[in-house]
Amino acid sequence: RGFALSDLTAETGTEPAKTPQQRLLQAMNEPLPVTDLGVSARADFLETETDDKKVSLTVYFDGDRFQYREQDQRNAFELEILYVVYDSSGKQVEGISAHVQGNLSQDRLTQAKTRGYRFSRRLTLQPGVYQVRVGVSEEGTDRMGTATAWVDVPELAQNKLEMSSLILTNPLDIDTVDAEGIDVSKLEQIKMVQGIPLFERGDSFDYSFRIYQGKLDFAKPGLEWMQELFQ
Repeated sequence: RGFALSDLTAETGTEPAKTPQQRLLQAMNEPLPVTDLGVSARADFLETETDDKKVSLTVYFDGDRFQYREQDQRNAFELEILYVVYDSSGKQVEGISAHVQGNLSQDRLTQAKTRGYRFSRRLTLQPGVYQVRVGVSEEGTDRMGTATAWVDVPELAQNKLEMSSLILTNPLDIDTVDAEGIDVSKLEQIKMVQGIPLFERGDSFDYSFRIYQGKLDFAKPGLEWMQELFQ
């Protein structure tokens, strides 16, 4: 029926020191995100012909918050990326840790600080509702960033249409711009807040989605869709 403030502020004293990965897991389980590092995540239902997986997980993190180490006239950094997937009952169904290293020239560092980084994985998930919790920690420091994302994986049934997640992208935010002679360091990164891309007035963007028709056989599909754009 109540609590005393001293219960929250009492020091444990006997609690053993946690490893960096344990501290990252603890931060991921907090109700509010940790923002020492700018991290956003999104999980999209999307089936493709290239694999049998159903969900695309994309993690974005800002490139101007890391403490780059100068090494042989280059800029080095190390990160641990951890993501855990829970189903609607709270049961963990997947958990992966990835170690990422970077060794950038000065030009690439400028680009990275402007556009940030993107980490992608394809996930195998059964139909249902899932929460993905993501944590990024910087090696050698206690700085971390966390984010969460939700995804609904439908069950593709006979005689029923299903739609993939709606994917929003900026046509300028592609990896081939270097080859086209464009200075990518001058391109502005799309701002991501908890996996939601925010566009300014006058920005351009692409949207895409897929329609799954199950076992329906359309001689003349006659599909119709309506689009609405809200602020």
